[in-house]
Amino acid sequence: MKSIDTIIIGAGPYGLSVAAHLKAAGVPFRVYGTPLESWASYMPEGMLLRSEPFASNLWDPKRRYTFQRYCAEKQIPYQAYGKPVPIETFLAYAEWFRANAVGETTDVRVTRVTRAEGGFDVSLADGTSVRAKHVVLATGHMAFQNLPAELKSLPGTLCKHSAQIKDVQRYSGRDVTVVGAGQSALETAALIREAGAKVRLVVRKGGIQWNAPGTDSTRSVVAKIRKPEAGLGAGWKIL
Repeated sequence: MKSIDTIIIGAGPYGLSVAAHLKAAGVPFRVYGTPLESWASYMPEGMLLRSEPFASNLWDPKRRYTFQRYCAEKQIPYQAYGKPVPIETFLAYAEWFRANAVGETTDVRVTRVTRAEGGFDVSLADGTSVRAKHVVLATGHMAFQNLPAELKSLPGTLCKHSAQIKDVQRYSGRDVTVVGAGQSALETAALIREAGAKVRLVVRKGGIQWNAPGTDSTRSVVAKIRKPEAGLGAGWKIL
Protein backbone atom coordinates (compact mmCIF):
# COMPACT_ATOMS: atom_id res chain seq x y z
CA MET A 1 0.00 0.00 0.00
CA LYS A 2 1.31 3.44 -0.94
CA SER A 3 1.89 5.89 1.88
CA ILE A 4 1.87 9.70 1.92
CA ASP A 5 1.95 12.35 4.64
CA THR A 6 -1.34 14.11 3.89
CA ILE A 7 -4.39 13.35 1.77
CA ILE A 8 -6.89 16.06 0.94
CA ILE A 9 -10.38 14.82 0.09
CA GLY A 10 -11.97 17.39 -2.17
CA ALA A 11 -10.57 19.65 -4.88
CA GLY A 12 -12.76 22.69 -4.41
CA PRO A 13 -11.60 26.13 -3.22
CA TYR A 14 -10.80 24.93 0.30
CA GLY A 15 -9.05 21.73 -0.77
CA LEU A 16 -6.90 23.55 -3.33
CA SER A 17 -6.07 26.30 -0.84
CA VAL A 18 -4.92 23.77 1.76
CA ALA A 19 -2.88 22.03 -0.94
CA ALA A 20 -1.21 25.31 -1.89
CA HIS A 21 -0.10 25.82 1.71
CA LEU A 22 1.21 22.26 2.03
CA LYS A 23 3.14 22.60 -1.23
CA ALA A 24 4.72 25.85 -0.06
CA ALA A 25 5.69 24.17 3.21
CA GLY A 26 7.23 21.19 1.42
CA VAL A 27 4.77 18.68 2.91
CA PRO A 28 4.04 15.68 0.66
CA PHE A 29 0.33 15.55 -0.18
CA ARG A 30 -2.20 14.28 -2.67
CA VAL A 31 -5.57 15.77 -3.59
CA TYR A 32 -8.43 13.43 -4.50
CA GLY A 33 -11.52 14.71 -6.26
CA THR A 34 -12.73 16.48 -9.39
CA PRO A 35 -11.50 20.10 -9.35
CA LEU A 36 -14.37 22.50 -8.56
CA GLU A 37 -16.91 19.73 -9.28
CA SER A 38 -19.88 21.22 -7.45
CA TRP A 39 -19.25 24.64 -8.98
CA ALA A 40 -18.81 23.36 -12.53
CA SER A 41 -21.44 20.61 -12.55
CA TYR A 42 -24.27 21.87 -10.35
CA MET A 43 -24.34 25.65 -10.08
CA PRO A 44 -26.79 27.38 -12.46
CA GLU A 45 -25.43 28.73 -15.70
CA GLY A 46 -25.19 32.51 -15.58
CA MET A 47 -24.68 32.55 -11.81
CA LEU A 48 -22.78 35.42 -10.21
CA LEU A 49 -20.76 34.90 -7.04
CA ARG A 50 -22.17 36.54 -3.94
CA SER A 51 -18.67 37.35 -2.69
CA GLU A 52 -17.12 40.63 -3.76
CA PRO A 53 -14.14 40.32 -6.14
CA PHE A 54 -11.65 41.14 -3.37
CA ALA A 55 -13.09 38.22 -1.34
CA SER A 56 -13.21 35.69 -4.21
CA ASN A 57 -9.63 34.45 -3.89
CA LEU A 58 -8.35 30.97 -3.34
CA TRP A 59 -5.61 31.14 -0.75
CA ASP A 60 -1.87 30.56 -1.14
CA PRO A 61 0.50 31.62 1.65
CA LYS A 62 2.34 34.36 -0.25
CA ARG A 63 -0.80 35.68 -1.95
CA ARG A 64 0.77 35.26 -5.38
CA TYR A 65 -2.29 33.81 -7.10
CA THR A 66 -5.11 36.16 -6.25
CA PHE A 67 -8.17 36.80 -8.35
CA GLN A 68 -6.88 40.32 -8.97
CA ARG A 69 -3.60 39.00 -10.41
CA TYR A 70 -5.50 36.51 -12.58
CA CYS A 71 -7.61 39.32 -14.00
CA ALA A 72 -4.49 41.39 -14.68
CA GLU A 73 -2.78 38.52 -16.53
CA LYS A 74 -5.90 37.74 -18.58
CA GLN A 75 -6.68 41.44 -19.16
CA ILE A 76 -10.07 41.16 -17.44
CA PRO A 77 -11.40 44.42 -15.92
CA TYR A 78 -11.18 44.23 -12.13
CA GLN A 79 -12.59 46.24 -9.27
CA ALA A 80 -12.59 45.19 -5.64
CA TYR A 81 -16.24 46.06 -4.96
CA GLY A 82 -19.47 46.20 -6.87
CA LYS A 83 -18.58 44.08 -9.90
CA PRO A 84 -20.01 40.56 -9.43
CA VAL A 85 -17.81 37.68 -10.58
CA PRO A 86 -19.44 35.34 -13.16
CA ILE A 87 -19.12 31.67 -12.31
CA GLU A 88 -17.36 31.00 -15.63
CA THR A 89 -14.66 33.52 -14.69
CA PHE A 90 -14.30 32.04 -11.23
CA LEU A 91 -13.91 28.51 -12.63
CA ALA A 92 -11.21 29.68 -15.03
CA TYR A 93 -9.46 31.47 -12.15
CA ALA A 94 -9.63 28.34 -9.96
CA GLU A 95 -8.04 26.24 -12.71
CA TRP A 96 -5.28 28.85 -13.11
CA PHE A 97 -4.74 28.75 -9.33
CA ARG A 98 -4.58 24.95 -9.34
CA ALA A 99 -2.05 24.86 -12.18
CA ASN A 100 0.22 27.44 -10.57
CA ALA A 101 -0.13 26.93 -6.83
CA VAL A 102 -0.97 23.22 -6.48
CA GLY A 103 -0.13 21.09 -9.49
CA GLU A 104 -1.81 17.82 -10.40
CA THR A 105 -4.81 16.42 -8.56
CA THR A 106 -6.18 12.87 -8.71
CA ASP A 107 -9.69 12.67 -10.17
CA VAL A 108 -10.80 9.64 -8.16
CA ARG A 109 -13.46 9.54 -5.44
CA VAL A 110 -12.65 8.46 -1.91
CA THR A 111 -15.09 5.78 -0.73
CA ARG A 112 -13.91 5.10 2.81
CA VAL A 113 -11.53 6.37 5.48
CA THR A 114 -10.58 4.11 8.38
CA ARG A 115 -8.16 4.37 11.28
CA ALA A 116 -4.87 2.57 10.82
CA GLU A 117 -1.59 2.33 12.70
CA GLY A 118 0.06 5.72 12.47
CA GLY A 119 -2.74 7.32 10.50
CA PHE A 120 -5.54 6.37 8.12
CA ASP A 121 -6.28 3.96 5.30
CA VAL A 122 -8.07 5.68 2.44
CA SER A 123 -10.02 3.50 -0.01
CA LEU A 124 -10.61 4.79 -3.54
CA ALA A 125 -13.32 4.16 -6.11
CA ASP A 126 -10.81 2.55 -8.48
CA GLY A 127 -10.23 -0.27 -5.99
CA THR A 128 -6.87 0.94 -4.66
CA SER A 129 -5.98 2.18 -1.19
CA VAL A 130 -3.54 4.73 0.21
CA ARG A 131 -2.23 5.17 3.75
CA ALA A 132 -1.80 8.69 5.12
CA LYS A 133 -0.63 10.23 8.37
CA HIS A 134 -3.17 13.01 8.01
CA VAL A 135 -6.48 13.37 6.17
CA VAL A 136 -8.06 16.74 5.40
CA LEU A 137 -11.79 16.76 4.60
CA ALA A 138 -12.72 19.49 2.12
CA THR A 139 -15.80 17.84 0.65
CA GLY A 140 -17.92 20.96 0.17
CA HIS A 141 -21.60 21.62 0.74
CA MET A 142 -23.36 19.24 -1.67
CA ALA A 143 -24.02 16.63 1.03
CA PHE A 144 -25.74 19.21 3.25
CA GLN A 145 -28.61 20.35 1.04
CA ASN A 146 -31.79 20.93 3.01
CA LEU A 147 -35.35 20.74 1.73
CA PRO A 148 -38.40 21.71 3.81
CA ALA A 149 -40.06 18.63 5.27
CA GLU A 150 -43.20 19.35 3.28
CA LEU A 151 -41.29 19.00 -0.01
CA LYS A 152 -38.99 16.06 0.69
CA SER A 153 -41.48 13.48 -0.58
CA LEU A 154 -41.69 15.07 -4.04
CA PRO A 155 -39.75 13.33 -6.84
CA GLY A 156 -36.60 14.94 -8.16
CA THR A 157 -38.32 15.74 -11.44
CA LEU A 158 -40.67 18.11 -9.59
CA CYS A 159 -38.53 19.47 -6.77
CA LYS A 160 -34.83 20.36 -6.79
CA HIS A 161 -32.50 22.17 -4.44
CA SER A 162 -30.97 25.34 -5.89
CA ALA A 163 -27.57 23.59 -5.86
CA GLN A 164 -28.85 21.17 -8.55
CA ILE A 165 -30.23 23.58 -11.14
CA LYS A 166 -27.31 23.88 -13.60
CA ASP A 167 -29.11 24.05 -17.00
CA VAL A 168 -31.62 26.88 -16.60
CA GLN A 169 -32.83 26.54 -20.20
CA ARG A 170 -34.74 23.35 -19.37
CA TYR A 171 -37.21 25.50 -17.42
CA SER A 172 -38.18 27.55 -20.46
CA GLY A 173 -41.97 27.68 -20.79
CA ARG A 174 -42.55 26.04 -17.41
CA ASP A 175 -44.30 27.30 -14.28
CA VAL A 176 -41.80 27.36 -11.40
CA THR A 177 -42.08 28.23 -7.71
CA VAL A 178 -38.88 29.16 -5.89
CA VAL A 179 -38.95 28.89 -2.09
CA GLY A 180 -36.48 31.09 -0.24
CA ALA A 181 -35.49 34.65 0.65
CA GLY A 182 -31.73 34.67 0.18
CA GLN A 183 -29.16 34.94 -2.59
CA SER A 184 -29.65 31.43 -3.99
CA ALA A 185 -33.42 31.78 -4.23
CA LEU A 186 -33.38 35.25 -5.76
CA GLU A 187 -30.67 34.47 -8.29
CA THR A 188 -32.26 31.16 -9.27
CA ALA A 189 -35.60 32.88 -9.78
CA ALA A 190 -33.99 35.56 -11.95
CA LEU A 191 -32.01 33.10 -14.07
CA ILE A 192 -34.88 30.75 -14.84
CA ARG A 193 -37.17 33.71 -15.57
CA GLU A 194 -34.60 35.00 -18.06
CA ALA A 195 -34.63 31.51 -19.58
CA GLY A 196 -38.35 31.86 -20.30
CA ALA A 197 -40.07 30.37 -17.27
CA LYS A 198 -43.03 31.78 -15.37
CA VAL A 199 -41.67 32.26 -11.86
CA ARG A 200 -43.11 33.05 -8.44
CA LEU A 201 -41.03 33.54 -5.30
CA VAL A 202 -42.36 32.23 -1.97
CA VAL A 203 -40.68 33.83 1.04
CA ARG A 204 -41.24 32.32 4.47
CA LYS A 205 -40.00 35.44 6.29
CA GLY A 206 -40.98 39.09 6.52
CA GLY A 207 -38.98 40.04 3.43
CA ILE A 208 -36.12 39.12 1.14
CA GLN A 209 -32.54 39.02 2.42
CA TRP A 210 -30.29 40.99 0.12
CA ASN A 211 -27.32 43.24 0.72
CA ALA A 212 -27.85 46.97 0.36
CA PRO A 213 -25.89 48.60 -2.47
CA GLY A 214 -22.71 50.50 -1.73
CA THR A 215 -19.05 49.80 -1.04
CA ASP A 216 -16.66 50.43 1.80
CA SER A 217 -15.19 53.31 -0.20
CA THR A 218 -18.55 55.13 -0.22
CA ARG A 219 -19.77 54.32 3.31
CA SER A 220 -19.15 56.48 6.35
CA VAL A 221 -17.01 55.37 9.29
CA VAL A 222 -20.15 54.95 11.40
CA ALA A 223 -21.77 52.77 8.71
CA LYS A 224 -18.65 50.60 8.53
CA ILE A 225 -18.68 50.12 12.32
CA ARG A 226 -22.39 49.29 12.38
CA LYS A 227 -22.14 46.91 9.41
CA PRO A 228 -18.52 45.89 8.76
CA GLU A 229 -17.65 44.48 5.34
CA ALA A 230 -17.27 40.69 5.33
CA GLY A 231 -16.78 39.95 1.64
CA LEU A 232 -20.17 38.29 1.38
CA GLY A 233 -21.96 41.45 2.38
CA ALA A 234 -22.00 43.84 5.31
CA GLY A 235 -23.03 43.13 8.88
CA TRP A 236 -21.99 41.47 12.12
CA LYS A 237 -24.15 38.39 11.45
CA ILE A 238 -22.15 37.61 8.30
CA LEU A 239 -18.87 38.03 10.18
